[in-house]
Amino acid sequence: TSGGSSFVDPALTRKLQLAERWVAAIIKREKRRLARSEEAYASARKLPDLNGKIVILADDGATTGSTLAMAVQTLRQQGAAQVIVAIPVATHSAVAALSKAADEVACLMEPRKFINVGYWYKDFAQPSDQQICQMLERSGAQIQVLQTA
Repeated sequence: TSGGSSFVDPALTRKLQLAERWVAAIIKREKRRLARSEEAYASARKLPDLNGKIVILADDGATTGSTLAMAVQTLRQQGAAQVIVAIPVATHSAVAALSKAADEVACLMEPRKFINVGYWYKDFAQPSDQQICQMLERSGAQIQVLQTA
């Protein structure tokens, strides 16, 4: 996450039979990607002070909830008084896990047969860094984009 924290799901790495060196290489690659994104998104934009603030953390959905839970933890480390997670679709287990991490979880849909997050969208194309920067610039608001690897 922003700030350098990492989370590796040991059960998943065992299930996928990933060697430690592969996990370390993936973490290193993702930290570089994260640093590039943070630099691009923060261009000439002072990040807001979250101390004592209520933060709404929005994402496109959650399969396990681990990425969002890590983001919640990072926001708390940055002083957020309350963190609310807002997601349109998630597994029941992700909502349960996020309910333990966040102060509140708003999830519109918890389908029994989940498949994946992208399945629930007509268009799941990811915006480019340039498009994200343009949206942030147009918003004019103080928005902090918290990236997670």
